[in-house]
Amino acid sequence: MKAVFCLFLLTSIVSVSGLLLTEPCSEVLFDCVVDPCAEAKCDAYLHATCKSNYCGGCTSDFFVGSHWVNCTIAAPSN
Repeated sequence: MKAVFCLFLLTSIVSVSGLLLTEPCSEVLFDCVVDPCAEAKCDAYLHATCKSNYCGGCTSDFFVGSHWVNCTIAAPSN
């Protein structure tokens, strides 16, 4: 069982080896068929930058500068 899990984890890491992980990933790295940012949008922060996140799933994270933003909560008005 351990050998199968290690092989799966190694395969996942090799599949996404071109990615730069900015945070340590304590979960399985996913090999997504489609880039998570390909169709993602952040209506709350229109100028946010999307970064694909393969740690534990195929998700998209949005950032304004270096700060993560929650796209389901409206941006504060200035």
